[in-house]
Amino acid sequence: MLAEVKKCADKGDITGLRYIFADCLDVDPTFEKYRAEYEFCKGIDGMFEGFEDLNGIILDENRWDLQYWIQLKLDLKKNFSQERFEHMMKVAQIVYADKIERLLAERKAKKAVAEKKREKPAPETSRPAKMESSVVKEVIPTADTQKRMTESEMQEKRLEEKRKALELENQKAEAEQQTQRARIEAEKRKNGVQSTTQEGDYESKKFRGIVLAITVVIIVGVVMAILR
Repeated sequence: MLAEVKKCADKGDITGLRYIFADCLDVDPTFEKYRAEYEFCKGIDGMFEGFEDLNGIILDENRWDLQYWIQLKLDLKKNFSQERFEHMMKVAQIVYADKIERLLAERKAKKAVAEKKREKPAPETSRPAKMESSVVKEVIPTADTQKRMTESEMQEKRLEEKRKALELENQKAEAEQQTQRARIEAEKRKNGVQSTTQEGDYESKKFRGIVLAITVVIIVGVVMAILR
């Protein structure tokens, strides 16, 4: 059963079922897609209403055209009767004759393809060849095998070249890092020597200043003693 029909039927959605069947003949005028669902749904209580003659039913097939079809659909929405719907099933065969012919041709083609697939014999499973006198025959590679082997070797060669190129790049990067580390260490050592020299000069100057100050104090004291 179609999912949309089953959903409405399970919920008891009569309005939803009527909408589906009101348009189903436009979708599939052959009615093959909906026939089983229709047989099920027409037994549901409340699915159909009593017939009301709104704009009349035309029995002359020569007058069944698109305009009449549109009128029937409008009347079906106002009065969803089984008589009107089943009359529309017949009218659809005339109004949608071209579409029906196309749909049937498509279905026939699909069916033929499906049957052809079913009739196609299954490939036989390969069986190991018997060895005669316990002697294993030499396997001669075919052109395809040789081609695959050549392609495989070429691929391995390309991978090996890429691997070597990557190793070379890694070596170059490592050498650059070592050079940079050596340069940094040299800069550190140079800065350390300069700092030590500056500190020594500072301490020497500081010592000389202290000695000079003490000398001045002593001289001042001697002078003061003499003056007394």
